[in-house]
Amino acid sequence: FSVTSGGKKCGKCFEMSNRCVHYATCPELCQLSTNLPVHKKRAILIDSLIQAYEIHLHPDFHVITPKPATPSDLLMFHTPNYVEYLQHFQRHSVEADSHSDDEEPDTTSNTTAMTPIHNSEKSKAISVFDFDDEESEQSIAPPPPKRFKSTSQRIRKTEDSAKNDLFGLVDDCSTFPELYRYCSLVVGASLSAARALISNPQSIAINWHGGRHHAKKNLAGGFCYVNDVVVSILELLPRFPKILCIDTDAHHGDGIQEAFYHSNKVFYFSIHHHAAGFYPTTGSVCEQGAGKGLHHTVNVCLEQGLSDKFFCENVLPLIERVREVFQPDAVVWVCGVDGLAGDPLGPRWNLTDHSLVMCAKQLMGWNIPLLALGGGGYNQ
Repeated sequence: FSVTSGGKKCGKCFEMSNRCVHYATCPELCQLSTNLPVHKKRAILIDSLIQAYEIHLHPDFHVITPKPATPSDLLMFHTPNYVEYLQHFQRHSVEADSHSDDEEPDTTSNTTAMTPIHNSEKSKAISVFDFDDEESEQSIAPPPPKRFKSTSQRIRKTEDSAKNDLFGLVDDCSTFPELYRYCSLVVGASLSAARALISNPQSIAINWHGGRHHAKKNLAGGFCYVNDVVVSILELLPRFPKILCIDTDAHHGDGIQEAFYHSNKVFYFSIHHHAAGFYPTTGSVCEQGAGKGLHHTVNVCLEQGLSDKFFCENVLPLIERVREVFQPDAVVWVCGVDGLAGDPLGPRWNLTDHSLVMCAKQLMGWNIPLLALGGGGYNQ
């Protein structure tokens, strides 16, 4: 969407496409997204800008309140043991409340209740050997007794830690009490957008809070817990037999590529930086698909210093050529913005929003169903 410098809404993109837009969002998803290890408050900022510029008041702009994805929805791609373990973080927060007597009472506000489970302050225990002798015990009043966790609770904590490692729920994918609720909403938003596209193929559907393209079947990674991109593509396939997935995030979408590497129904086209030590290290030009999916994966690896001029003169024509050859029935665009100049986790590309705007115009100009999802972008 384009806006004037004076802050008034401009309908250029709507006039150009003449298509209605379905935008999936809700306050709860925005709030839960602030628990992610990166881009704090980004989701809230996006929705606030849409409201401030009154884009949501445009007659062709429809806001969809997403329904949380069900376990069956997540199982379209993710493994049962992984989904079951994610549900544990919904139950864990309830269990923690029921065992509140075992820990100090929480006197903080509700906003601090959404901190990671592994809180080092809560793990500190008062030693019963703080005093040297009986005399010192009598002269110094000991602090109030604190209950210790039972052996079963300690064992469960150790087992949970091991499972966190197994499923990648550490470091850049650390856990928090509302993790499962977040996962169900971010996938639910992409599914709601995809289903709106199925009902109205001439429209454009958006979930700016999605695009979590690193998550694998049973492994979180790269700030991605569940892969809403893969799930929404699987939802679209029965209606649109050939789907072109275009990924302009500066990091390779290893989760998407792995999911459709042997499929000829999904063409995965990714532009990204590929270098030793640059996450996730996959996505070389040699990775082209396998079996029926051979030549249905194209990785365009771009070096540091990528400019708008090079993007528009070389990358966009490549995307156009892929469309001409593959002839997709629908397009899914993972439009991460970590390729913009100055992004702290990006590959030092020099792109501006001009490149992304030109890409959006090109995809909308095809006049086929378009699902646009979010992605990376870490400049705060």
